[in-house]
Amino acid sequence: MKIRFGNLKFLIRWAVWAAVPLLLLSIGWPSFGKTTEQERQIGKEAAEQIAKEYKFVTDPKILERVERVGRIVAAAAQADEPDITYTFHVIDSSDVNAFSLPGGYIYLYKGLLDKVESDDELAAVIAHEIAHVTKHHVRKLIEKSQKLSLSTLAAMVVVLASGNQVASDAVMVTQWITQAKLSGFSVKFEQEADFTALEYLEKTPYSPVGLLTFMERLANEEFWRPKIDWGIYRTHPLSEERATALEKALRDKGIPIYRRRVVYSRQVQVRDLGDSAQLVLAGKVLASIAPDDAQTAAERATSIAKRINSVLDTEPSPQEVTVGIDGKSVVVRKQVVFTVTEADAAANGKTPQQTAAEFCRVLRTALFNEMLNNPRLRF
Repeated sequence: MKIRFGNLKFLIRWAVWAAVPLLLLSIGWPSFGKTTEQERQIGKEAAEQIAKEYKFVTDPKILERVERVGRIVAAAAQADEPDITYTFHVIDSSDVNAFSLPGGYIYLYKGLLDKVESDDELAAVIAHEIAHVTKHHVRKLIEKSQKLSLSTLAAMVVVLASGNQVASDAVMVTQWITQAKLSGFSVKFEQEADFTALEYLEKTPYSPVGLLTFMERLANEEFWRPKIDWGIYRTHPLSEERATALEKALRDKGIPIYRRRVVYSRQVQVRDLGDSAQLVLAGKVLASIAPDDAQTAAERATSIAKRINSVLDTEPSPQEVTVGIDGKSVVVRKQVVFTVTEADAAANGKTPQQTAAEFCRVLRTALFNEMLNNPRLRF
């Protein structure tokens, strides 16, 4: 998965991704099936080269999270490749990127970990990279190539997987023209990895919707960047196309698409202040919540947040957020999600009517901003 855009260095890397397979299409592989010893050797040597070229994150909390999520996803893929032991590594770089090597080496960049908003999205990225391994995409790219030494193949795999520009000149000069013949190979592999990842995620506690929301976020960022026609050098489908295909696949599988459950920034959160609590959405306070005779402020706020998030899962428009006829209730899609008490009003320093009106205003603004910042939802 390559997801960094925007500068000349990236354009060169992208071209390298497209050109390298032409040197790799070679070894006399057996028919496709389980991982071969040669794949393992290439992956091992490529991993050794990467270990020399990259700095890795050593923070135990970060590594524990990746390992914990990775192990669960790997177990879901075990039926496809029972003999592979996956290893997970975090590269200390702000790039939003991830890649895998034959034999089960999975690499995530620190920038990607900062980008995912939940373990569901992290699991989705890992599932995608594991799918590249179980579907033997590198092996399929190398299948028809001429004989190359193990070290050369390993070096080429490093370039192919990570985008490292070492040795790119030799690759690009001799293979540029014939790239047209290979255009589409990696597009198909990325799509296959996406759909296989959904299958793996269905076998885990993590929601397959995490792959959709992460891809939508990338698509939204691409929307605001200058459009580039990759032509024959386009080896990955655009994030927008992948998001559209993933959404269709989820619907075909009958999987409910509840984006807020895997994107924390789109959930109403509870901020416990002790004597009171706050309902917060996208960094903005919707209202302060007071305790009542049965619940603490935090308990009551949690109950209200759960009710609001459940309705927001249906993706209401800003216009569907209104004040109830009593003037004190917040109504979303004709459902009362919160009724302001006198104690709530006092905690907000307003009347119940003013508190409800302000709650609706902030919620409508948050929903409007979501639409504005997400072209896939807007159009």
